[in-house]
Amino acid sequence: MHPNTFISLLWSGEELDEVFVAMSFSPQYQSRFDQVFRPAIERVRVNGQAMRATRVDESKSGDSIITDIVRGIAQARVVVADISALAKPPAYAEVFRNGNVMYELGLAHAVKSPAQVIVLRDDREKLLFDVSSIPHTTIDFTDVDDAKSTITRLLCDRIEEGDKVVDIKLRSFLASMTPDELGVLERLATCPQDKCMDLTIQVSGHRLTPMPTNAGLIGLRSAGLVQAHHFQESNVPLYSLTARGRRTCSLLGIAPPKPYEPAG
Repeated sequence: MHPNTFISLLWSGEELDEVFVAMSFSPQYQSRFDQVFRPAIERVRVNGQAMRATRVDESKSGDSIITDIVRGIAQARVVVADISALAKPPAYAEVFRNGNVMYELGLAHAVKSPAQVIVLRDDREKLLFDVSSIPHTTIDFTDVDDAKSTITRLLCDRIEEGDKVVDIKLRSFLASMTPDELGVLERLATCPQDKCMDLTIQVSGHRLTPMPTNAGLIGLRSAGLVQAHHFQESNVPLYSLTARGRRTCSLLGIAPPKPYEPAG
């Protein structure tokens, strides 16, 4: 599926605590992923949970490779692109970089904020003109410990920066929040994090969404604070707060219940 079609029509989920890694799948680079990228990413914890490293070749969705790439980039908290040179002169007339990785980097820049894209390489060879102005970090991947520390630090810095940007946007949204939006937010805040809520009412034997609730949902979903869930056993969509929605409740002093955790 064409990336723009997927993003505009199908993608409406919230970002996951994942890092999408765009890199060469050549066997000689597998150890780089296993020994550097994966452990460096899993060191970073968000809301008490370790971040997860994902690559498109690990997808088991059964969709087309393009759909898997766009979905992976769209739902990731951060995208890391390793644009290291695969071959250098004299083997090639010019430095050869992985075209698939460059494609994924272009998609990432199209759908993510600058703070959510990290560009890495292990060489100092000439970059393509369109990429040369993009901030990047040069890493010696043969020094595994230092490489892991650098990637972990970069991720922590970017996540912190991204959270600050989100807070600024949320505070701007809160300043113009309507009573309908606040009412829906307060209702959903009573729903446990791992549950979702039916916001309809019974009218003449039918389940209908009240107009104020519908108006509130439109604004909250556009701001990414609320998400809809569709279940086969339910005739109406159910709703829950996204991570951004829970963060908004925190800013408002509305404390959503913590997810259930077994004692002991």
